[in-house]
Amino acid sequence: MILRRQQEILLARYFLRHICQFQLPSSVALSRTIQRSRNRNNVPPPNPVTIDSLVIPSEYTLTLCNLPFLLYDSKNNENCDINNRILIFTTNENLNILNDSKIWFADDTICTQYIQSTVYYSR
Repeated sequence: MILRRQQEILLARYFLRHICQFQLPSSVALSRTIQRSRNRNNVPPPNPVTIDSLVIPSEYTLTLCNLPFLLYDSKNNENCDINNRILIFTTNENLNILNDSKIWFADDTICTQYIQSTVYYSR
C-alpha cells in the first residue's frame, strides 16, 4: 500500500513536471517579462541638462522609512542664486552621529556627474 502510494506520487510529479514545462514560457522569457514590467513601473526621472532644470521627485526626498532625506534645497530660498544651488542629502540621525564624532573622514568621490557641481565640507 505504501509502495503503491509512493509510485503514484512519483508518477504525478513526472507528469506535472513535463505537462507544466510545455505550458509555461522558458525561465529566460519569464525573467525578461518580469524585468520589462519592472522597468516600465520604475522609470527614473530624466537627467537634468542644467541645475535650474533639476527637479527632485518627492519619492527621492525620503528614506525607505519615510524620514526626510533631502534636508535642504536652496532653490526654495528666494534669496539664493539658482546657479549656486545647494542640496543637502542626509538624515537627522546621520547629523547627530557626525555631531557626536570627534573626527570626520570624507572624500569628494562622485562616480558620475551629469551636471557641474562642487562638494564642500565644513564644520
